[in-house]
Amino acid sequence: MTASVGDRGWTSLQSLTPAGRLAVLALGTGAVVASGAWVPVTWRAIGLAVALGTMAWAALIDLTERRLPNELALLAAGTVAATAVAVTIAQGFDVGSDVAVSAVAGAALFGGPMLVLHLLSPGGMGFGDVKAGVVLGGAIGLIDAWSCLVGLFVGSALTALLGVVGRRRAVAFGPGLVAGAEVALVVARLRGLSPVN
Repeated sequence: MTASVGDRGWTSLQSLTPAGRLAVLALGTGAVVASGAWVPVTWRAIGLAVALGTMAWAALIDLTERRLPNELALLAAGTVAATAVAVTIAQGFDVGSDVAVSAVAGAALFGGPMLVLHLLSPGGMGFGDVKAGVVLGGAIGLIDAWSCLVGLFVGSALTALLGVVGRRRAVAFGPGLVAGAEVALVVARLRGLSPVN
């Protein structure tokens, strides 16, 4: 019998070092802060919070198992799509199509460069990381697609820094990607950026 994603998440949390548990706490708090910052501006922040929280859970599993579960990536992607549909129903096709296009553009801006790296060096970047980038880009795109570039840069820099500080050649990319997405959303809010209409 295989363990469910929830069981694996709990087992992963128990097997983390204190530094790993601190990272998980930071990712969870970051998801709340990054999405909560947009609550006064747009209700799309609710869908964003669910997607970010789901990907933070996936990042926890990535820390210990070096894999990002497909089930969680699909759940987060479904949340992004459902949010775009809800916008269309609540605010009309014009606004809904703008949000959907922004989410797709965000997925391409965040996940596209990662896909190229995966194709050039499959051993250097797993396809799970590419899927996570696509999903996180779509989530950021619910607010602003161009902020994905900030998220990708910050996520990559954080992961590289962890590799250098820890003197490891292989580092889980999921936590850095989620943290990068959270930073991008907070920076966009602090800059007073208007969400896509």
